Amino acid sequence: MFKIKFTALMAIVMMLAFSLFCAGNSYAVQIESMQGKKFVSVYGNINNSSADVDILMTVIGGTFGMFFTDNMEVNGTLVLMSVDADGEEATTYSMLGRFNYNFYKSGLTFIPYAGGTLGMTYAEFGGYSDSSLSYGVQGGIKYFMSEETSFNFELGYLHSEIESSDVDSLIFSFGISYFF
Repeated sequence: MFKIKFTALMAIVMMLAFSLFCAGNSYAVQIESMQGKKFVSVYGNINNSSADVDILMTVIGGTFGMFFTDNMEVNGTLVLMSVDADGEEATTYSMLGRFNYNFYKSGLTFIPYAGGTLGMTYAEFGGYSDSSLSYGVQGGIKYFMSEETSFNFELGYLHSEIESSDVDSLIFSFGISYFF
């Protein structure tokens, strides 16, 4: 349990430090073009629920991507998801390729997007391990604080089949991107 809380805390500290380092000003700017821009992102979330079972889920991810046009973006993403359900721990690692279509218009301070995901997921739980093809969809908003920095909010769905069981994940994440 300490390992999960420490990892979640470190992810939050890294995102805050990254945002302070990258944000050149404290107000939103209008974006004129995205074509040819590359970017790195860090994101995550912490989800704690206590229905019938106490569940603490931590998601940390990193992305490198590129805009081919103002609207089309491809990226590679690495994701670590750790789940603690009443003391039972499970960890998944995913390597995903993603395509996003950005609903870009010149002069906006934010860019909404939607896309698809395809990749591999490796899971460890209860002494077992398995890997699986994963696929999903995502949508979100990039809100630009400077021409190089955006805060990102995303809702995604990821499907995998682990140990002959369908695993469906619905994840709301937040993060920050640096464009160069």
